[in-house]
Amino acid sequence: RAFLRQARPTRSSVPEESIDALLAPDFLGLSGSADSENRQTLKYDIVHCVCGVGSDYTGDPLIFFGLGQRPLTPGKLRDALVKSETRLLILQDSGRHIYASMPSARIAEFIVGSGGPAVLVLHSEHIARINAYLTNLYSGILRNQPLQEAAQTEKFGLEVLLVHGEGGPQVL
Repeated sequence: RAFLRQARPTRSSVPEESIDALLAPDFLGLSGSADSENRQTLKYDIVHCVCGVGSDYTGDPLIFFGLGQRPLTPGKLRDALVKSETRLLILQDSGRHIYASMPSARIAEFIVGSGGPAVLVLHSEHIARINAYLTNLYSGILRNQPLQEAAQTEKFGLEVLLVHGEGGPQVL
């Protein structure tokens, strides 16, 4: 929730009354509440997750949604993504850089390697660049571009990591 409010979308791009509708109060049914467990699983072709990524005391990666929220393990996230038939996870990490040893990259590799959807990892250091990149990415997806083509970053100056299994570029 905080990211959308901090990004301050322009009135023409996202009406203020629509922001709450874009935010999931129960991320993929993972809140653990009785309502989320009894609710029918919804299908999400694309899940865009803005979160912090870190590690537990053993070095295993965890996903953080903010103060007061329990961290999420990659396995639990992967299970929820498969259950909701997600084809692309956009993991927008608040970290500075993406390297193979970083938790966000490890999460992406785990999700894809264990049969989950393709994962696009990006960091959120420059909000204006991120917004321009995401507009271009979603535009490419809507025009049925292959994922590798739609995810190009050269003109945006961003670091992204696209991890996919066999047939991943045509996943959307």
